[in-house]
Amino acid sequence: MGTGDAFGFFYVEHDVITVRDENSFTKVSTFLANIDKRFVGYQAISKNLVLGILSLLFSPSCEIFTKLESDLLSSKIELRRCQNTFESASEAMAAIASFVTSASSSLKKLILKDYTEFQKEPDMHVATQLESRFQMYNISLQELKFNTEEPFLIREIGILQSGNWPNLSDFVYSNNVKPLLEDQFSFASLTIESFVTSLTGYLEMVIGRLLLEEAIDHVALHRPLKWIARELIHELKKAFERKIQEHIDLEKNLVYTSNLQFATQVEELKNVKLNLQQGQDVVNIDAMGDDLKVGHLTSYTSNQIETAFGIKNFMMVYFDYVVNRLVDCSSLHFHHMVTHMWARIVEKVMKKCMVHHEHAQSDEELTLVAKRLNLDNRVALLRKIRNEIIRLQS
Repeated sequence: MGTGDAFGFFYVEHDVITVRDENSFTKVSTFLANIDKRFVGYQAISKNLVLGILSLLFSPSCEIFTKLESDLLSSKIELRRCQNTFESASEAMAAIASFVTSASSSLKKLILKDYTEFQKEPDMHVATQLESRFQMYNISLQELKFNTEEPFLIREIGILQSGNWPNLSDFVYSNNVKPLLEDQFSFASLTIESFVTSLTGYLEMVIGRLLLEEAIDHVALHRPLKWIARELIHELKKAFERKIQEHIDLEKNLVYTSNLQFATQVEELKNVKLNLQQGQDVVNIDAMGDDLKVGHLTSYTSNQIETAFGIKNFMMVYFDYVVNRLVDCSSLHFHHMVTHMWARIVEKVMKKCMVHHEHAQSDEELTLVAKRLNLDNRVALLRKIRNEIIRLQS
């Protein structure tokens, strides 16, 4: 301890421990207050207490000392990594290209369920994560089939009115339900957008980690590598969104499925009847929802309601097929982009990186100098504290 160091109730000066305030000292517990000073003086108690505390805090097995040693070691390692620099921009770019190639190779392994490098890290099990996310995406879209907030059958009735109320037997579904598909995809747009953002955000995390682990001993390249990860995902996201939109446009323009069970499922739904009671405002229908608003249907004939309900049944079955096709095709496109189109995306981003890195290099050098200075100071301070503790232990 230095000259005049305060230590709680005690005062240490030239390694002599004294009680700062006997009244405060005795108030800390009943035990201390009842000590008979004829046998044990406060100075002896204070000295033994302080020495006991020092022994607990600064013993070699103490958690504080262990943490200090660990922090000092990690700071030294980080400082060495910051000191690994490159003599030229071309040398740095060559290293970046090498790290991107290695990270891309690791990503493809993860896509193919080779989790050897990350066996105990489920977040890095990319293929499994993608499967789970696409399954949840399917469920989210299926749940959007019915908008129970609007009056039941209101959109189907609108289609029938525009066609001068054709009979159900004369109704051509493939030509007339396209507006319903348009509305449904519009209703689902936020879900689709949110899914794409979440999916590509997850992949950005994976790619960013793979890149930084490849360049773990080259802190000077961490900023450009993070930029590359963002750009790779940006390009991937644009291409993926474009593919999804192309698929949705096809679905909107062609009402069709070759599945042989489709017609059977539509026929089965014809057995579901909409039985409305006079004055009834809401109704519950299996597979369609609860508390469906039907008060407005009293304005239409039973035949008109039956025709509108038939369109609803058709769309309910058909949209299942649409969603399954969309999700399956989206999954295929995404995997194709990561495995087969990835090289082209990387090439495009690396060309941009050469320009970006050249402009950003001076700023990165200043940041790195500041980081090295902070680490130098941190290592010096931790070393000083450790040496002082070792001195106290002796």
